[in-house]
Amino acid sequence: MSSGNFDFACTPPNWYTDAELETLVGRNCDKVRSGAKQFEDAAANFSLTWVKVFGGTEDTADAQRQAWLEQAAESSRLCDLAAQQLGLGTRGGRQEAAQLAVNAWGSVIMGGDECCTMLGPPYCVANRITDSAILLVMPFGVLLVLFLASLISKLLSRPKRKNFSDFKDQMSTVAHSKKDPPQQRSENPTNPTGGGAAPTFFSGLKMAFRGVMEGVAESTLVTGAIGAVTLKSQLQEMWLQKSCLRVLPGASGFAESSSNLFYALQKTFDFQTDSVKNQYEHLMSLWRSQCAMVA
Repeated sequence: MSSGNFDFACTPPNWYTDAELETLVGRNCDKVRSGAKQFEDAAANFSLTWVKVFGGTEDTADAQRQAWLEQAAESSRLCDLAAQQLGLGTRGGRQEAAQLAVNAWGSVIMGGDECCTMLGPPYCVANRITDSAILLVMPFGVLLVLFLASLISKLLSRPKRKNFSDFKDQMSTVAHSKKDPPQQRSENPTNPTGGGAAPTFFSGLKMAFRGVMEGVAESTLVTGAIGAVTLKSQLQEMWLQKSCLRVLPGASGFAESSSNLFYALQKTFDFQTDSVKNQYEHLMSLWRSQCAMVA
């Protein structure tokens, strides 16, 4: 819907009662009368000096005066039509009056930037995103784009992990899929997988690979066991040799149980060894403070 050169951008709620619709018409048309008078005063007192400051001309000034006068006249005309619709005393007339009144202010005076369709604060709602809102939202948008870019870059640059189990199965499949010509299988009946040196080579490679994997697993277990012994001994040494808690009754039992607990936490959650030691020292500090308070 439109009126003259102005498109209607506002629509009043259709659930308002008749009294609420009349209130809405009155508030918007009061704003229109005040705004129209300001436009008329501005057009009459508009100085060419202001136009020249911004690089305008006399034609620019005339066009601006004409635009203000047109807005003042059109908004006043819509409010007059709204008053006529209210005079009908019907539900449809009140709804039409509200439609004309809210657009007289919102679409004509304000150029569609806001609609005053609410009966309570804030009364008016902005229809367009303002420059200040863009400035507030822009930093969050930039951060979101940077986060997504870093996430995608990390996913694309992640190296593919080697799966030794798949490699082992692949080597086994290659060894069993190697076939010799029928005449060679018949000439060597003692070798059901086929003749020649190929099966022996792949079988040897398979056994060598299995030995390497078992050696790696054994080395890992040994390294873990050594690390466990080392960490536990270091924690117990902190308690029994470097702390005054060593004089407490049952100090060795406390040291052993606490070091076992901290090692279990380190192993379960993969904490760094230095972090475990720092927390263990913090525990001893709290314990010393408690002992001093009790003593």
